[in-house]
Amino acid sequence: MAKKPTKGKSKEKSPGKANPKQREQANPKQPEKKEESEQAKETVGNSGAGDASAEGAPSIINGEQCPFCNNKTLTLMESNTDVPFFGKTYLFSMNCSSCGYHKADVEAEEAREPCKYTLEIDSEADMKIRVVKSSNATVKIPHVGSIEPGEAANGYITNVEGILQRMKKMIEVVR
Repeated sequence: MAKKPTKGKSKEKSPGKANPKQREQANPKQPEKKEESEQAKETVGNSGAGDASAEGAPSIINGEQCPFCNNKTLTLMESNTDVPFFGKTYLFSMNCSSCGYHKADVEAEEAREPCKYTLEIDSEADMKIRVVKSSNATVKIPHVGSIEPGEAANGYITNVEGILQRMKKMIEVVR
């Protein structure tokens, strides 16, 4: 069985907005219901246009100018969801159908102190533990590698298995 995540306070504090490298969130009681790839494609699981103020209904803007290819084929999406033990969370994404540019991020409605969560995986069921990662967060897997924040970093909501799949892809690209 999974050990409860341990929370350690960081010495750095930031008023208002969260500090970079601050958050790796794990939710031991809420298994992820979607495959990680489905979550990334759908952002919230609903591809129809709607009002972002209604939970799960994304607000979509099509035909914006892409910052890379300058074509007006960029789609902006914003939605929000309530993540247990984390609170109201906003998901933002940009996708260009011409050049493939993609940028996504996740932000909590309430600013929180920088923190660290540690999770020990003891069973297959632990692979379904939900992870909320902002573009500023660092994810470390001992003896394997880490996902560091940076210019191209994305935020996402996934599960432990999704984090491992991302790490595997990064290792395969480096080979």
